[in-house]
Amino acid sequence: DDATLLALVRDAWLGRAASADVIEQAREGSGSESVRLVMPGMREPQVEQLDRLNLHLDERSLITRASCG
Repeated sequence: DDATLLALVRDAWLGRAASADVIEQAREGSGSESVRLVMPGMREPQVEQLDRLNLHLDERSLITRASCG
């Protein structure tokens, strides 16, 4: 289910640098159609897309959180 996939993505990718390869692997691993990178200070998207993986990054472009929508 979606919660299980998201948990697997979180465990595998938290703390990793958000390179193009890592982003694509996270997208594929989650089964998402697309990825949105959420930079520090950036607001959450108002329009949710259930098939989108949101990767939240810190100032160093390390993945700190993953969410769907």
